[in-house]
Amino acid sequence: MWNQAYDPLNSAVLSTLLAALPLVILLGLLARHGVRAHYAALLGLAAALAVAIVVQGMPAGMAVRAAAFGAAYGFFPIVLNTIAGLAGVDQRYLNAARSMGVSGAGLFRHVLFPAAFPVILTGLRIGFFICFASVLGGETISSISGVGRNIALAAELMEPARMYAWILFVILAALALNALVSAFENRMRGH
Repeated sequence: MWNQAYDPLNSAVLSTLLAALPLVILLGLLARHGVRAHYAALLGLAAALAVAIVVQGMPAGMAVRAAAFGAAYGFFPIVLNTIAGLAGVDQRYLNAARSMGVSGAGLFRHVLFPAAFPVILTGLRIGFFICFASVLGGETISSISGVGRNIALAAELMEPARMYAWILFVILAALALNALVSAFENRMRGH
């Protein structure tokens, strides 16, 4: 059985930076380098799997199953919001673009995507936090280690200070990740 190491590099700063690498790769490729979203997502996933397997020592099969678990939980909110965002684009914008000779990929790139972007980003946020909560819930119920299990264990042992410290850690991690998404959103909007 695999046990998660919270500080695999014996340096909290280095371990944290390496754990954040997949997200930095994903957002960096999207915001700075203009890489298509599906390629950036695959590269971010590859980085996450590499960190889990090489740095954390997670068995490869378990890492792939964890990625599939996260994808299953995050897929539907993202897809449904993307469909809603694209369907909600005002027809006047599309007609105006078509009258100026824009069609096909140009219509998507210059009209549909920018108009639907806020709704798509909301879907990404919802999907992200559903995955985050699902992982914590899974750890709480059926894991022998992890943040969710540590919260449950502290509650079972009636150690409220330790339990609330872990809960505070989860809240701070969620706020930090939300700040990263907000920075990405501002970067994409050109602010």
